[in-house]
Amino acid sequence: MNTVGWIIKRGMAATVVVVLLAGQSVYSEETVSEKLRRFSDRSGNSFRGFVTAYDGKKEIVSIRRLDGKTGEAKLSVFSDEDQKFIREWGMRDSFMNGINFVPTMKSKRNEVIDSDSGTLKTLWDVNYELSLENTTSYAFTNMTLEYCVFYGQGTRDKDGNVVYSEGVLYGKNPIEEGIAASGKNTLKTEVIKVYSEQGRGTSFGIVDSRADYKVRGVWVRLTAKLPNGEVCVRDFRSSDDSFWKWVPRSHPVGLNVETTTKKPPTSVPSVSSQ
Repeated sequence: MNTVGWIIKRGMAATVVVVLLAGQSVYSEETVSEKLRRFSDRSGNSFRGFVTAYDGKKEIVSIRRLDGKTGEAKLSVFSDEDQKFIREWGMRDSFMNGINFVPTMKSKRNEVIDSDSGTLKTLWDVNYELSLENTTSYAFTNMTLEYCVFYGQGTRDKDGNVVYSEGVLYGKNPIEEGIAASGKNTLKTEVIKVYSEQGRGTSFGIVDSRADYKVRGVWVRLTAKLPNGEVCVRDFRSSDDSFWKWVPRSHPVGLNVETTTKKPPTSVPSVSSQ
């Protein structure tokens, strides 16, 4: 293989999975396997191996051969068909490994008095800002962002015990502008309405437990359709909670049940933000 001027070195192979879905190739990070290929250079020499890295700016590709050795070569030494494959591999790998994600929870506080029980109830509007950073030299379009926000709302039963109901807010947003090369994009989830309520007090002290809420985290799924028609899917989770289940629909609890059924929301003045 001296015709490609390889400098032999050891390396680790980047991996991706191919799954057939609705006639398209879908690449996901959930299960991974290497894609073996027979490569040919301009002189007609061929070998079998795996692409492990591609620098689109310098047009240098790293390939690991079946003997375990990894070498680098200029893209131009390969056949036209291999060059197309390597460029597509580079774009796919950049999407699967070169986009960073940062979720930031935002909350807006309001205060009201629950006239039925005489306790102070604090209402919050909560959502996430989802920041995406493209660290690669590729621009991505035809993207969609989906999310599941997991939360719990505590309520007091007749005995004063706090019981939590678990809810999910699902949303789906097309990213029409995509993400430019070395660019950033920030999107927002819809708002969930939650509250905390202090225990009822008497001359003997607090007689009930505090009813509170818990925003457990967010699970984001980013999908991009590449120019060759392949679909790539990335999952980002703010927690590794094994009890989370991806559900493409909302399961509202607490005040959000009223919002979902389009009942008039409680009007409360905004006093501060956190």
